[in-house]
Amino acid sequence: MDIELVEAGKEELEAIREMSRLFRYDLSEFKGMPCDESGMFAPIPNLDNFLEEGNHAFTIRYKKELAGFALIEGNKVEQKSFIFSYLFILRKFRRTGLGKIATIQILNKFRGDWKIDYNTPNTTAMEFWDNIIDAYTGGKYSIAEQNHEKWGPLKVIKFSNLLTTQSENENSI
Repeated sequence: MDIELVEAGKEELEAIREMSRLFRYDLSEFKGMPCDESGMFAPIPNLDNFLEEGNHAFTIRYKKELAGFALIEGNKVEQKSFIFSYLFILRKFRRTGLGKIATIQILNKFRGDWKIDYNTPNTTAMEFWDNIIDAYTGGKYSIAEQNHEKWGPLKVIKFSNLLTTQSENENSI
């Protein structure tokens, strides 16, 4: 697949901001987020933080067309600890393998300890993340349930790709 990850600057961040409204619309099914009086969903707050050192914002493109985004929180000191904060793929690109390939590219780009969480009621996210991380790590990950004060019931996946090679991870999927 012709997939490109583009590290976001201010211009790309505006595209992410607009797509994040669609992301939050999708999540409203599970989190009950309301739209505002104009019928719009609010963008993800504090997006500018993903332009700070240690954090990463990517637009995901398929054949040059905007297809989604990914937001990664990094540890500014160690650069070996990451949180896959957000992954969003536009509906027309879902179930094509694009999200899986983009995820693997991102995981391979940043070696270290990873944390990914998702809302338990979101069975689509559960299937996506559980399958990818199980295959990517060869089953070497932990998963726990957590009840977050703001976000409700979550599943939290933790693993490390620090000691594996990129080809090991790619061959496992």
